[in-house]
Amino acid sequence: MKRNLILSGGVVHDYPRTSAMLAEILAPAGIRSEICEDFQRVDEGFLQDFDLVTLNCARWTLRELGEHGP
Repeated sequence: MKRNLILSGGVVHDYPRTSAMLAEILAPAGIRSEICEDFQRVDEGFLQDFDLVTLNCARWTLRELGEHGP
């Protein structure tokens, strides 16, 4: 079984719920997911334990992007 790290978190969105949904969707494909909301834990050694990394996160809103937004 492949191991997947879901990096989860941010502002405005319900990241815990959607990260759990992603883990459920991937499970039947033989992918076991671990959800991590602590980005400080993530370093090269930590990432070596996983076959995949899924990003379900954002650190800003579109309003915060200002003139650089869409």
